[in-house]
Amino acid sequence: METSHPEFRIPARAQALFTNLPFQLRHPLLLALPFPSGSGAHLIELERYVCHALDPRSSETLRCASIRYIGRWLRTHAADMNVEAFMIDLFRLLDRLTWSVNLLHAFATAHLCAAGITIKRRESSESTERIFILTAATLELPVGRLVGQSLWPCMERAQELLKNLMWRGTAALGFMECFKAAELLSLFVQYGRPQNRDWTTCDRLEFHTETAPPIWVALRHGALLDPMSDTKAAGAARMDPLQNGMYDSVLKRLTEANDAVLAARRGQVSVKQAQEPPATVPATYGAEDQKVPYRIVVRGPVPPANDSSDKAVLERFKPLESAQPVALLPDAPRLEESQTKLLAEFPWC
Repeated sequence: METSHPEFRIPARAQALFTNLPFQLRHPLLLALPFPSGSGAHLIELERYVCHALDPRSSETLRCASIRYIGRWLRTHAADMNVEAFMIDLFRLLDRLTWSVNLLHAFATAHLCAAGITIKRRESSESTERIFILTAATLELPVGRLVGQSLWPCMERAQELLKNLMWRGTAALGFMECFKAAELLSLFVQYGRPQNRDWTTCDRLEFHTETAPPIWVALRHGALLDPMSDTKAAGAARMDPLQNGMYDSVLKRLTEANDAVLAARRGQVSVKQAQEPPATVPATYGAEDQKVPYRIVVRGPVPPANDSSDKAVLERFKPLESAQPVALLPDAPRLEESQTKLLAEFPWC
C-alpha cells in the first residue's frame, strides 16, 4: 500500500515499535499508521508527531512537544473517537522507552488536554499563591474524581522515578523538572489512584502527609540548587510554586474532602436512625441474610379494599410491607473504573 510518506521518512526506531509488540494496539488511528497517500493534512500531522514522540533519537524537548501536540490534536479532531483508548495505546508504546519527569508530565498534560480538562494554577491573575486544581467546562473537579485509566500507570511511573531520583541520587532534577514533578504529585494524590486497589479520601490525605513530604523537601532543595534558579527575577521567585504553598493548598483540599466524607457518613447514620427505625427482619432470614442491606417499601398497614379485584391487586404487593433485600450501587470511582474499562475494550463505541 502506498503511504503518505515513504518508509525511509519515518524514523526507523520509532517504526520498529509497531512491529513485534507484546500487546495489541486497539485504537483505529494507531492501527492505520502510516496513513495512506492522499490522507488529510491533519492525519499527516498526527503521523509525524506520533513518530517524533516514539523516536528515542529525537531530543527530549521535541518528544515532549510532540506528546503535548497529540493531546491537542485529539481534542480538536478526534474527541468522539474514544480518546482514552488512544492514550492507553500511546502510553504502552512510550513505555518501551526510557521515561523522564519531562516526558511523564508531557503525557499527563496531553491526556488532560485530550479529555477537555485544564489545570488551574492560580486563583486569579493577581494571585501569587499557586494551586493545582483540574477544571472541566469551568467547573472544578472534586478530589477523588478519577481522570482516566491511562493516567494511572503514568502516575505510578512518576512515583517510581521520583523515589529513584530522590533517594538513590542517580540523577539530579533541574529547576523546571522539580516544578513538573510537584504537579505530578499533586495530580496523583487528588485525581489518581494506585492501579490495584481503591483509594479513599483518607488514603489520599495519609499519602500527602506521610509519603509525599520527603519528596517535596527534596524537590524544593533541588530547585534551589539548580544554577538556573539564580537567573530568576524577584517577581518570578515569588511565583515559585514550590515555595509558596502549593503543597498547603493541596493539603487543604484533601482535608476538606475527607472532612466532608466523614460528615456525610455521620449525617447518613443520624438521618437513618431518626427517619427510618430498624425494620424487623423476618425470623426465617438466616445470619448471613441479616447482613444483606434491606428496605421496607410500604410502611404501615394498607387500607382494605371492598372490591374483590382490588383485593387481589393489593395482595400482590403485600410482600413490600416486609423487609426486602436490595443491592447497593458501586461508589462513583468504581463506576468510572468500569466505564473506562468498557471504553478501552470497545474503542469503536
